[in-house]
Amino acid sequence: MRSLHSSHQFGYHNDEHVHVSYSSVEAYARDLKQAVESGQLISPAQLYAEVRLRSSVPLAQGIHYLEFRDLDLNPFVATGIDAQELQFMQDFAWFLLSQPQMTGDIDEQLATAARMNDKIAMQAPTTSSQEVADAMDQMAIWLNQQTITKPQFAAFTAMQDRVLHPEHTPAAKLVAAGAFETVGQQLARTNKQWATDEPYLLPGFTDMEQSTQMLIEDAMRIGLKVDVLDRSDQFIRLTNGEHQELVRAGNETRLDNLVASRLVDNKFVTKQLLGEAGLPVARAMVYHDLESAQRDFATSFRNKSLVIKPNAANVGEGVSLFMVPPTPEEFETAFQFAHRYGDVLVELFVRGTEYRFFVVANHVHAILERVPANVVGDGQHTVAELVAKKNQDPMRGEAHRKPLQQLHLDERELAVLAEQGLTADSVVPRGHQAFLLTNSNISTGGDSYDMTDEVDESYKKLAIKVAKTMGQTISGVDMIIPNLYQPYQADQAGMATVIEANYNPAMFMHLFPYSGKSRRVTRAVLAALFPEMKDL
Repeated sequence: MRSLHSSHQFGYHNDEHVHVSYSSVEAYARDLKQAVESGQLISPAQLYAEVRLRSSVPLAQGIHYLEFRDLDLNPFVATGIDAQELQFMQDFAWFLLSQPQMTGDIDEQLATAARMNDKIAMQAPTTSSQEVADAMDQMAIWLNQQTITKPQFAAFTAMQDRVLHPEHTPAAKLVAAGAFETVGQQLARTNKQWATDEPYLLPGFTDMEQSTQMLIEDAMRIGLKVDVLDRSDQFIRLTNGEHQELVRAGNETRLDNLVASRLVDNKFVTKQLLGEAGLPVARAMVYHDLESAQRDFATSFRNKSLVIKPNAANVGEGVSLFMVPPTPEEFETAFQFAHRYGDVLVELFVRGTEYRFFVVANHVHAILERVPANVVGDGQHTVAELVAKKNQDPMRGEAHRKPLQQLHLDERELAVLAEQGLTADSVVPRGHQAFLLTNSNISTGGDSYDMTDEVDESYKKLAIKVAKTMGQTISGVDMIIPNLYQPYQADQAGMATVIEANYNPAMFMHLFPYSGKSRRVTRAVLAALFPEMKDL
């Protein structure tokens, strides 16, 4: 048969004595109320009608929306319904609303339609249905009078094909596929793979940044209403009853004020404030012009390992790192590179491993060890081949749409390779790590290793103090730590160095690290925004 769900014999239907009139909204609301009060229905939700009138206020005051029911799921689509089927449903509803208002006994006409529906549902899947063909012809005439889009045309054509060729319907295809149990298991495995292969993608929101996708997913899971206000700007609204919160880019919220965000954007001022608070920072100076920087280079920075970077840029833009002290020519080139983004910070290079602490409301929720973009040699493949191989990881993508970023071999990467005596065509010895960049940003292809359970508690307290000093509720604190297991002691130099604090720290890299345990830091943000939701 064509449809179990839509048939009166096998689908969800009420007893014959349950009658709810559709002659008016008032009649519908009255009959539904009486059916519940008399015990014929347990609740309004037990009315198994093809269309239910729904409202957020008493129905007698008006209809909020229509609920279309008794639709068969398409077993060949992982979501149960595809975009064309949804488009057709929308257009079909508009077509019906455009028709002249029914006259006569509406309830009797609906009863006749129900009998016709049951007749069609009980037909063999490959049987043609003239009644449906006639309805499609009427809809085609209506569509020809409209200005329709390509998706609308494609959706109607696809559904018309099912009417003209019933063997193309999901029911007929399911019958033709063979034993239901075997087919069902095969489809289940395929759909499970679809749903779990890329857990970092939220269907329907994959055009948005990773952190925003995951915040939306967690918000939906805990029952918050989510409204996307601007997809390209990552602006959403979260609602719990009367409580609303606006969020941009995953964790820009009312919890942090504008001054705090501007403050941490200025790396030099950040260092000043942290230093005054007794927190360990690297010695640095900021410069507006090359001449001033060159004078200090000759007297203060020469023969020292340096980091030269923009004073206010993010995601590793314009950064040059010199573990071997730079020549005057190299210093000038690095300065000009950073100067593209504004004032330049010249900072003493600190040896050690870099860690990102994700702080929310005076608690460290995740810690990552960050390693610059790199490839590990196997003694057989070139750097370019190793990059291509590493980029095959489905977790790597572009523009923060996936947890890890694609590796590149552009001018900047080739220059870093040259410093190691390598080119894109070099075959890297087995086990040797060749770096493509010197900065450790995940957004430029770096690798992330979760170390939350490994780092000594004293460094977590240090990160919280950094966030407090900068006046931040949500912060990404970057530190260089030579030995993460040795407790921090403020009177011993070099045990930790605070590099910077970030006002909009990326959350996706904690959710899906390159290696290690996933940390659902998005829930920490939601808990700070909605403290009344105790289950967070």
